[in-house]
Amino acid sequence: MKIVSVTATYKRKQITSDTLKLLTQQTLKLAGAVVVGSCEEDHEAADSVGAVYVNFPNSPLGAKWQAGIAKAREFNPDAVLICGSDDWLTSNWCEVCSKEIEAGYDLVGKSKCYMCQMTPNKPIQLIE
Repeated sequence: MKIVSVTATYKRKQITSDTLKLLTQQTLKLAGAVVVGSCEEDHEAADSVGAVYVNFPNSPLGAKWQAGIAKAREFNPDAVLICGSDDWLTSNWCEVCSKEIEAGYDLVGKSKCYMCQMTPNKPIQLIE
């Protein structure tokens, strides 16, 4: 299964770099990663993990995502993983999704997600 991730970002170098590093730790290795940004720090985040960088204006955001998907298509993937610049996935996410894709599903996603509010020097607060 050939999966390529697409991440759109804008001036979020550290969190985007952390997110991209987590994507490189998937149990089913990604065939490629595309980062769409519009400033030097976005480019640096992409370079930090060897992702392909696409420079595109931040607005309209839909067109920015589309530019990333167009670049991902050049990899001829079986699937495209849309991942926000601060979306952290479990390390087996691509592996789990690949089974659903192989079963014939065209769109695979989450039915529930958990978010954490992280504030320095305070306990992590889980938000459902």
